[in-house]
Amino acid sequence: MEFPQPGPQHTWLQRLVGAWRTEGECAAPPGEAPVQMTGTERVRSLGGLWILAEGVGEMPGGGTANSQMTIGFDPAQGAFVGTFVASMMTHLWLYRGTLEGDTLTLDTEGPDFGGGGMARYQDIIALQGDDARTLTSRMQMPDGGWQQVMSARYRRIG
Repeated sequence: MEFPQPGPQHTWLQRLVGAWRTEGECAAPPGEAPVQMTGTERVRSLGGLWILAEGVGEMPGGGTANSQMTIGFDPAQGAFVGTFVASMMTHLWLYRGTLEGDTLTLDTEGPDFGGGGMARYQDIIALQGDDARTLTSRMQMPDGGWQQVMSARYRRIG
C-alpha cells in the first residue's frame, strides 16, 4: 500500500503547528457586553497530513473549557475536512472547507442557539504571517446574512 504524501494544502496546515496564546470575545445578548476569553492552544501535526489543536481556557463565571479541533485536506474530496468538540457542548461539529490565500473557511452545521433546530456556521482561520492568526465564527441568519458569534486573536508562544 502506498501512503499519501503531503501536498500544498497540508503544508499550509503545518504553519499552525506550535503553541499559541489566545484572547477573544463571544457575542452576548443585546444590551450586554461581549464575553471575554483567554487561553492557550497547542497544535501538533499528525503525519504531516492533519493538525490536532488542543485548546484550554477559562469559562465565563469560572471553570476550565477544553476543546479539540482536527483539520486535514482530503484530495479525493478536494476539500479541507475536520471536526471540533468542546467540553462545554455536546455537539460534534463537522467541517468542510476551502482555502483562499491565507484564509481557511470551514463550513459546518450546529445548534441554532436562538431559535432551536440547526443553523449553518463558518469558522474562518486567517494567518497573519507565521506568528499571528485569527479565528472568526459566524452563524447564518434566517435572512441569509452572517452574524459574528465569536472572534479570537492568536499569538505564537512556542
